[in-house]
Amino acid sequence: MDIPTIDLLSFCSSQSDDIVNKIANACQTIGAFYVTNSTLPTFENDYEALQQLLRFFELPIDIKNKISGKINRDHRGYAFTEDVESNELREWVYIGDENSDSYAKNQWLEEEELPGWKHAIETHFKLMSSTGKLLYQAFSLALGKEKNFLEETFHREPTVLLLRYPSGGKCPEHTDVGFLAINLLDSTGGLQIKPRGSDIWVDVPARENTFLCHIGDALERVTNGLWYSVPHRVRHEKSGYRYGIVMFNNPHAESIISPLDNYITNNFDENNEHKSLPVIYKDFHRRRLNELKY
Repeated sequence: MDIPTIDLLSFCSSQSDDIVNKIANACQTIGAFYVTNSTLPTFENDYEALQQLLRFFELPIDIKNKISGKINRDHRGYAFTEDVESNELREWVYIGDENSDSYAKNQWLEEEELPGWKHAIETHFKLMSSTGKLLYQAFSLALGKEKNFLEETFHREPTVLLLRYPSGGKCPEHTDVGFLAINLLDSTGGLQIKPRGSDIWVDVPARENTFLCHIGDALERVTNGLWYSVPHRVRHEKSGYRYGIVMFNNPHAESIISPLDNYITNNFDENNEHKSLPVIYKDFHRRRLNELKY
């Protein structure tokens, strides 16, 4: 299976029907695509810049636990997960938009504990968020709407997840809860997806100067099952650590998630009729977060 690559620079300059149709087809058939020619640093072309974000994981565990995500209902902060039942082994830091009041506030170490870390996170957050805004425009056009439709209707609230997997690390099969994940992959590999209509796991390697996008549950609901929230997992079987940086471009917490008018009669997946029921995104989001074990 060939995961398509979208040229973001070409989209910005032309917004051609060919690019928009390519995105729509990828979202329907695979649920994922690569993006190239963006302003984002990637592990392949700017490893040192991204390590400024990930050096948090090198700290002693007692320092990392100062911002434990266990102390707030939205899991903002640090977590180490080792759960045999769910087949999970990884550690992560979950960070939201500093200007949002929808969820629990971010937790930060003192500046002297990790100099420059907060600034590096905030700088990269803005870069990823601007890329997410462009992709929202592309998605709006792919859905037959004006380019600012998704941003103006659902008022995007991004979050970032920093990840580290030890050798043997795993993340169990799951789908994401929001609209769109921007996934910066390191060269170690280990990410796998299950395309629509398939029971086979497909490896998703890092490609030079690209990142991966994949669709989440809320956007699948908005399209009434026409677009596909792709199941994915991680199996890190090589030596050393595997790193990842993901931005989730989610709807605003108070958004009502239900099929758009022109997708209400879509019967693409009759087994997913329950997904047409309206749901407040914050409730939907928190139910999924509460399934986490750590």
